[in-house]
Amino acid sequence: MSTPPEYDLEAGVPYDVPSHGVNATGKKQQPTPTRARKTATSGAKRAGRVHQNHGQAAAAQHGGRWRSHAAAANNDGEGDAGGEGCYRKPGRFLFGFVLLALVLFLLVAWSRGRVGDTPTVNVILGPPAALVTVSKSEKQGTELPLPTPPAVDPDPQEEEPEGAVQSGRLPPVGEPPRVTPPPPIAQPPPVAVPPKLSEQEIARMTLIEEHRASVVKGMRDAWEAYSRFAWGQDDLLPVTHSGSSWLHLGITIVDSLDTLWIMGMRDEFKKAREWVANNLDLSPWNEVSLFETNIRALGGLLSAYDLSKDDLFLTKAQDLAHRFLPAFDSPTGIPYTSINLRSGSARNPGNNGYTILSEAGTLQLEFVYAAKHAKDPELKTKALRVIDKIEAAEKVNGLYPVYIHPSNGRFDENSPITLGALGDSFYEYLLKLWLLFGGPGTEGDKYRKIYDAAMTNVVDKMVQVSSPSGLTYIADMRWSSLDHKMDELACFAGGMFALGAVRHNSTEHPNPNSNVHFKLGKEIGRTCHEMWKRMPSGIAPEFVVFSPGSDFSAGASHFLLRPETAETFFILWRLTHDPIYQDWGWEIWQAIDKHCRCNGGGYSGLRSVTSTSPEKDNNQPSYFLAETLKYLYLLFSPDDVIPLDKYVFTTEAHPLSIFQ
Repeated sequence: MSTPPEYDLEAGVPYDVPSHGVNATGKKQQPTPTRARKTATSGAKRAGRVHQNHGQAAAAQHGGRWRSHAAAANNDGEGDAGGEGCYRKPGRFLFGFVLLALVLFLLVAWSRGRVGDTPTVNVILGPPAALVTVSKSEKQGTELPLPTPPAVDPDPQEEEPEGAVQSGRLPPVGEPPRVTPPPPIAQPPPVAVPPKLSEQEIARMTLIEEHRASVVKGMRDAWEAYSRFAWGQDDLLPVTHSGSSWLHLGITIVDSLDTLWIMGMRDEFKKAREWVANNLDLSPWNEVSLFETNIRALGGLLSAYDLSKDDLFLTKAQDLAHRFLPAFDSPTGIPYTSINLRSGSARNPGNNGYTILSEAGTLQLEFVYAAKHAKDPELKTKALRVIDKIEAAEKVNGLYPVYIHPSNGRFDENSPITLGALGDSFYEYLLKLWLLFGGPGTEGDKYRKIYDAAMTNVVDKMVQVSSPSGLTYIADMRWSSLDHKMDELACFAGGMFALGAVRHNSTEHPNPNSNVHFKLGKEIGRTCHEMWKRMPSGIAPEFVVFSPGSDFSAGASHFLLRPETAETFFILWRLTHDPIYQDWGWEIWQAIDKHCRCNGGGYSGLRSVTSTSPEKDNNQPSYFLAETLKYLYLLFSPDDVIPLDKYVFTTEAHPLSIFQ
């Protein structure tokens, strides 16, 4: 900080303040120190009328005002020599003072009339070049720089000459300066006020929340019974309070990981995670189904990784996927259906050496996702080559029989064509591969085209309508002959058709079949609801047989805790927000909870749904926790819980994030 100049306590100004006064001849006066001190005294007296409460100490601190006081003092004695002019020419001084006061009065009066109410200002009197305004903040001791004089427009009708703004001169009397109004204050955007809910809407929200809580309670009962009676085994036997294993992978634990996470059961998830870390053995001694192990174990591990971002699950998944690879070592690359994860030997033990269509075509979501996140492209290559081989095979009526041979890549033309068991998820994965890759404009477009062509043939050749109720169903077909039956498994197709219609219908990517497919999806949902509603137990059988004039009757009457109807209701609810789908979902959950809940905990399948008191089959499969309960929970949850535009569900209901 620089040292301030020596200060004259009597005058209130420094000794060496320069003067910018003008004498009577128009020339700048260079005052002597004596003159500066005397005139400063005169100026200080006048300034004291404004700053009477500041005192000498305040003047010493606020150097920003020194120039104002000194300038006012120096100009008091214009035309003087030796510092006595202010006494010898009082008339000139008085005339100038009165003129200046008049000008200021007119300016203040005009500006108040032009601008409106303005803050009061104090003016240190002096020549025009020395005008200083003192704001409220300056009075309180805040040092402010001298303000820039306002720009003056010499003629309101003409543009101001260049340099007028810098001149600092005041306008002639009677010609007020142009005042620029302040810019308008930006207003904040309006706050969106949520609409007020009616009593009926509030009651509906409360009801749905109760439905969801009921499903969570069911999940807790199923999980706790498994933990108590069958921990580490594949499935719970809830009637006998024991467990059973057929994959020897603790599959209920692995299959349920994402359901525990989604429902907020964090303690149970932590316990399951510890078991995976310490006890999951991916090399059991026995052969396993490639299809079942893929959708339940690999899919469960990948979804747990996707939701929790815990690398343990991705590491385990990559290990398991590589143990699957020997199954693809066929002459065509179409996989064998059974594999020993320890030795790597693979074979097709039944079906005359044929591979089932759904088993070959329901590996791709899991393998492609694992390849991307584990940075392991071999997994993607192996899985997608299978689709190429299936598509290259000669079809029957443009559709895919359920058996294809891994040695020559040919279909068994005498095998059925169905969207039920053995065929279902092949079609599902064609659409969902496209969704996983990100939809239009991605490498998934290839699989979308295959899906669209297949669905055109399904609609033209297999979709039927019953009488007398006009229920839409998808029959099975063998060559050109229809088998008028429909599996509960095929109820997934309602959600598939609706999802495909909505996700591929835009200005850039129009889908000419969008309306047809969306309506078809809703009609299949209605038929599946009737399959549940019309049974004495309120639960759908494994499949129904359609007959002219009587709609349908139960074919195989057992129930295996299937999830497909709940899946379609969930998708249709998310796409339409029609409450009928939540109501239908609540009906089927009430029936399951009533007839399938076991004493001591857990849920069991039923031997016959045609009875009002059906007998239990003593099996709680892992997919009941992974699929059925999850879809029912999501049906009663807000849309942002696993949103359909962010996730794609595997056939085992394991959500995987769509690639960006």
